[in-house]
Amino acid sequence: MSSCEVLMDSQSLQPLRYSSLEWRFQTQLASRAARDQLKPEVILKFELNGESDVKKYVTVVCDVSNLVHIHDVLEEALMTARSQHLLKIVRRVAKTADK
Repeated sequence: MSSCEVLMDSQSLQPLRYSSLEWRFQTQLASRAARDQLKPEVILKFELNGESDVKKYVTVVCDVSNLVHIHDVLEEALMTARSQHLLKIVRRVAKTADK
């Protein structure tokens, strides 16, 4: 068992898994104070599932530049996860876990 799993078990934390995503794009064109204002936002609503059918909803409101940053970071993490170096490490860990 990994140290992360031991820590989660000791603190009764249950990992959540991604289930679905709903998103909405909205923009504020103007207000009384600022008539020429354009404020686009993206609202993301994540549904996460835990063990024993526990569902949790997380809502994130972000502007377009932060959404682009999130995309870039996740894309980099995905490329790292697919790298040959990481795949070799995963295979070695799996082999030692089987022994």
